Amino acid sequence: MTENKSQSTPRFLTSGQCAARYNISERHFVRLVEQGIMPKPLKLGRTSRWSVTALEEFETQNTIRQVAFFDPTALLRTKKRKRRKTP
Repeated sequence: MTENKSQSTPRFLTSGQCAARYNISERHFVRLVEQGIMPKPLKLGRTSRWSVTALEEFETQNTIRQVAFFDPTALLRTKKRKRRKTP
């Protein structure tokens, strides 16, 4: 059987699709790109697309320190909380 190309996974994603991939807002995804945390897009005319391969490389190379950008409560769970002294 031949594989139907329309059913294969896309090679390039929009910012909205990338945001959905990481379960964050599209604006937050764009901020991460602007900060240099996420891979830069390929410019196709006036549009921007992210390579799925580049995103997968990003996922394999990054560690827990980047998790805080996706889950801000991750750092709170790892830090010890100071107890208040009672007078």
